[in-house]
Amino acid sequence: MINEEPLVSVIVPVYNAEKYVARCIDSILAQTYKNIEVIMIDDGSTDNSASICKEYVDKDSRCRYFFQENAGPDYARKSGVANATGGFLAFLDSDDYAKSEMIEEMLRMLFDNDCDIVTSYFTRFNDSGKVWTTDAIPEECFVCDDVSEMMMHYFVTRYLAGTYVGKIYKAELLKDYPFVKNGLIGEDITGVLHALRSSKRVYVTNKSYYMYYWNTNSISHAKYSERHLVSLRNYIKLRDELVSNNYIDDIPIIGYFAEFEMAVSTAMARANIIDMTAVNLLREDLKPRWKKIKACKGTPAYMKLCVRFYLLMPKLFIKLYRVLYLMTGR
Repeated sequence: MINEEPLVSVIVPVYNAEKYVARCIDSILAQTYKNIEVIMIDDGSTDNSASICKEYVDKDSRCRYFFQENAGPDYARKSGVANATGGFLAFLDSDDYAKSEMIEEMLRMLFDNDCDIVTSYFTRFNDSGKVWTTDAIPEECFVCDDVSEMMMHYFVTRYLAGTYVGKIYKAELLKDYPFVKNGLIGEDITGVLHALRSSKRVYVTNKSYYMYYWNTNSISHAKYSERHLVSLRNYIKLRDELVSNNYIDDIPIIGYFAEFEMAVSTAMARANIIDMTAVNLLREDLKPRWKKIKACKGTPAYMKLCVRFYLLMPKLFIKLYRVLYLMTGR
């Protein structure tokens, strides 16, 4: 039971989101749980996002707006956490929105189960009106109170999603976390794993409260830049740290990160760029781990095929993926 109404800080990184940010902020302000603050961090937008955000500040005292020079979505979250005054945190991406009961119900789950994090599932939607829910846990809910169990559900069953969104956190879990500067893809992974390893108890529900916009123009689908190389190095560093801690067998950890590392090669394909520093780093990292990637049950067969092809002929893989991108837009 919630005996009081603690303040929940909802952090929204904003970058050139003039088409969507109003929908996102409206969904937060419409929450059935009212004791919230909405912290909008403008990561150097060049469109009309700033004026839209400032309008909300003028009409609702719960809204706050901050601007920073462009440093990537994770550093925007860092600014949000630094300016948050609530004892609990939630994150929304500016092109997504939340169901009205999200904060109230998830906060109740957190208190009722004496947890540090509550994590739910999300429903995807796109411009054509298609809606689909991500695979959820088979049971209604479960609790993890051991870090090895959390890592097992993150890397093996994958019931714990590596995204900031769709979760509520005790603020203390992320207050001292440094976040990733100038990363572009997969920056959520590092922060979520930090929060999980810092928590004593995590509640997982199969309910879906978060509406995720499948936007092919979003940052996660962005063409290649040097920030992808930052992300690649971050993946490798985090993976090696997790493997060295021996939480679980290293095969699912290596297989999991291989999927995200390969996103750097597909970003090069979309941009029609071959960055040999990234090409060689990725190949040198994946090659000695190929047998474990191949043995990972959680890694899809098509991804194993992509890794194998890349290891044999990285430049040709990038060129052929370029053709696939031009044909499908993905």
